Amino acid sequence: MDINDVTYFKERAHEILERLDEMSAQIDQNSKDTNTCDNAARQTLIEQAREGRLGSDWQTLQRKIDAGSTTMDAIWSGKDASPEAVAIRGQARRNLNTVMESLRQQQQEHPKDESNPLAGLNDLTASMKHLSSRMVELRDRG
Repeated sequence: MDINDVTYFKERAHEILERLDEMSAQIDQNSKDTNTCDNAARQTLIEQAREGRLGSDWQTLQRKIDAGSTTMDAIWSGKDASPEAVAIRGQARRNLNTVMESLRQQQQEHPKDESNPLAGLNDLTASMKHLSSRMVELRDRG
């Protein structure tokens, strides 16, 4: 078959479009599967909260959510200032700090480990400090 043949290019284009359609359908299915899993996990957590298996603070907050007197957004944003919401945010903050400290410690012990989300943090911090000092210098000059 002659490479200059228009039919050849049309066939290749058609094959490519079919592959793209298949990939698009697979992406759509993966998205639906992920949403289904997320919804199932969310529903499981809601049931656990209702039953008190996540602690009394979550049980109280879930009851308030069910009654329409608060929302997850209000709990996490701080709009819900109830003692239970404050306690949940405080615990989440402590958990996050523990994870961050662990990552920092791993970064210090293994600075070249690219699997650590904080890999390169020292370089980034140094670059930011340098940029900040250069900005101050430029501001002071003129």
